[in-house]
Amino acid sequence: GAWIINNTREDDLIFGPLNYALAYYAERKWYKYPVSQTFEGRDYEGFLIKLRELRPAFLIVQYSERNLSENEIYLEFLERSKDKVVLVYTQTNIDGELIEIYKLNYNKFN
Repeated sequence: GAWIINNTREDDLIFGPLNYALAYYAERKWYKYPVSQTFEGRDYEGFLIKLRELRPAFLIVQYSERNLSENEIYLEFLERSKDKVVLVYTQTNIDGELIEIYKLNYNKFN
């Protein structure tokens, strides 16, 4: 959470996996996609709809077993949007899981 606090604005919205500790210590608005197993369909198109609606400043990918379904959607977005995102930070947490933070560049979105 320290990098987020020091490198983002207080009003920035962050898309990321359900990680209560990271969301709490980041002290920023946090949106988990998908919200649940049933809502929003857990699909790429639903993700894009929420992305365009909420316009998060950052997207966080946490490589862990518990986040596999979110990562499929996030990684598909990153692959398709290489010119629209910038990797700004990586860290391995105490559980040995890689965390990547991407900044979204809306000037390049259609």
